[in-house]
Amino acid sequence: MALLLSISCLLIGQQMPALGDDFGGGFVIKILEDGDHAYEMGKDKVVVCYPHDLEVDGTWDEAMAAVKKLNASNEYNDWQLPSAKHYEWMTGVLYASAKSYFNREFYWSDATDGVNGWTHNFKTTAAAYYVKDGHYPGGARATRTVTIEQGLVTCMEQVFKVGDDKKIYQKMNGEWKHVGDRANKIYCERRDLFCESSSGGTWRYNGEAHRWTEANHLLAGQEMQGGSANQDNGPEDEHLRSRNGKCFFYVQHNGDLSIYEHNPAAKLLWLSNTAGHNNPTLKMQTDGNLVIYAEDGTAIWSSETHINWDKRYGEAENKPVKLVLEDNGTAVLYSATNKRIWTSADGKLPLN
Repeated sequence: MALLLSISCLLIGQQMPALGDDFGGGFVIKILEDGDHAYEMGKDKVVVCYPHDLEVDGTWDEAMAAVKKLNASNEYNDWQLPSAKHYEWMTGVLYASAKSYFNREFYWSDATDGVNGWTHNFKTTAAAYYVKDGHYPGGARATRTVTIEQGLVTCMEQVFKVGDDKKIYQKMNGEWKHVGDRANKIYCERRDLFCESSSGGTWRYNGEAHRWTEANHLLAGQEMQGGSANQDNGPEDEHLRSRNGKCFFYVQHNGDLSIYEHNPAAKLLWLSNTAGHNNPTLKMQTDGNLVIYAEDGTAIWSSETHINWDKRYGEAENKPVKLVLEDNGTAVLYSATNKRIWTSADGKLPLN
C-alpha cells in the first residue's frame, strides 16, 4: 500500500467578515478604518454587536452589571457597553440586515458625566443624557472589538501562531500562551504540530508548553497512534520523519508499522506485517521495549528488547531509550549511551 503525504490542518488566517456577518459571538457592525476609535495601522479590526438585548430593568448601573454578567458566562469575556458611535453603526447595519431587533426605544451607552448616562434612541436616532440611577426604561446591548488574526495554524482543534519574536503561542482559554521558541515556521501534519526551528531541525509538539521532540524521534514514555481507515475524513496515521524529510515511519490504521521513502514517489522500505488490528498504538516503553498494542490493549508485536528476553536489556548501555528514524530510512533503537540495540533492517543486534 503506497502511503501519500498529506497535511491535515493547514496554515490559515481568519477571513475578513462583511457587515452584518455572524462573527465573534454576534454580528459585525463596523470594519474599523483610519480615524475610528481603536483603529490600528496594519491591523484588521471589526466591531461586533451581541445579537440580543441584555436583561436590564432600566438604570445605567444595571446595564453595566448586565455586561459584566455576560462576560462571566459567554465564550468571550471582553464585551463592553457600547459607545454612542457603536449604536450609530448598529442602526445602519443590524436594522438593515434584519438579523437583530431592538425591543426598547432607548439604550444606554458607556458615556457618562458621572451623574447622567448617554442614551441612543432607535426610533428617532437621537441621543441624550438621562440620570443614571433613575428608573428610566433604558435597554442595553454589548459590543466587542475583534482583531482579525492572520497566520494561524489549527491542529486537532487547537490554534497556534508564531509571533514576531519567533516564539510559538497556543490559544488557551481565550489567551495566547507561550509554548515554544525559535520557530521559522509551524504546520500541522497527520495530527501533530511541527516546528521548523531557526536553530536547525524539525520538532514535534508533545502537547505541553515547551515540550518538543525532534520529528525523527520517539522517546521513552511516548506513543503514536494509527488513524482512521478513512484518511480523508478521519484522523491520519501518526509518524516519524527523517531529518532530510525523505523517509517516514508510519503507525498505520490497520496495525502495520511501515517505513516509506518519498523521493518523490512512495517506496516501501520496511513493514512489520502486523495488519488486521485496527486503531493500534505504538509505545516506546520506559522498560526499553517498543510495542504495538491493539485497540483492546493486547500486545501484537514488540522489538523484544526487554529483560524478559535478556537481562542485559536492563543495563544502561543496552536498554533502549529512544526510537530514531535515520536519513536512510532505517529505524533504530538507541540506548542512553547511544548504542544501537535494534534496527528495522537487522532486528536485535548482538549485546556485548
